[in-house]
Amino acid sequence: MKRNLLLILVIFCTTKMFCQNDTIPKPKKIEPKPKTEYVSIINLIANPEKYYGKRVSVTGYMITEFEGTAIYLSREDYDNRIYKNSIFLLIGKGNDYQYYNKEYVNLDGTFMEGNGHMGLYSGMLKEISYVTKQK
Repeated sequence: MKRNLLLILVIFCTTKMFCQNDTIPKPKKIEPKPKTEYVSIINLIANPEKYYGKRVSVTGYMITEFEGTAIYLSREDYDNRIYKNSIFLLIGKGNDYQYYNKEYVNLDGTFMEGNGHMGLYSGMLKEISYVTKQK
């Protein structure tokens, strides 16, 4: 009896092992991330058409104001309101970027056509994926 039970158990385990298991999820297709180009704000301002639609990473002085969130070439450009030395940042509601207000930062986003609020700026960045303080 024990022998028959053991034989049935071995047969059951063997067949179960070789059966196709439909519960295993199929691997998802991994979409390649767009390649990020490291550029200066000066290059973005001088050659905007070269970067339209591309992911770029820039460093500058970030300001988070109502209708004026932007990254400037330097603090002096912000203090003197030299808007043409800055890039407007399209940041949606609910994003807490106040922590980076009046700080030098590195950020990554998609450069797009347009000159920001009231056409004051030299370009726009959208889809900001990260912001880190410059050390």
